[in-house]
Amino acid sequence: MRRFVLNKLQKKVPGTYEYLLARTKYFDDIFKKGLDENISQMIILGAGYDTRSLRFKNLIQDTRIFELDAPTTQR
Repeated sequence: MRRFVLNKLQKKVPGTYEYLLARTKYFDDIFKKGLDENISQMIILGAGYDTRSLRFKNLIQDTRIFELDAPTTQR
């Protein structure tokens, strides 16, 4: 199913998948840099279904992370 969806996406909007991969890597790098520098707080605006605080939980020391989004998404 994943391959089917990716193929359809590539045909409709070429480069979208690669863009999403690069965008995720970019924001992951910024997030990890903040954790490496032990920044006291980070706020992720429009977090939606973001999983960075879970994926990088082993890197979190004293940083407080806030994820904000629309009330319906937060619920």
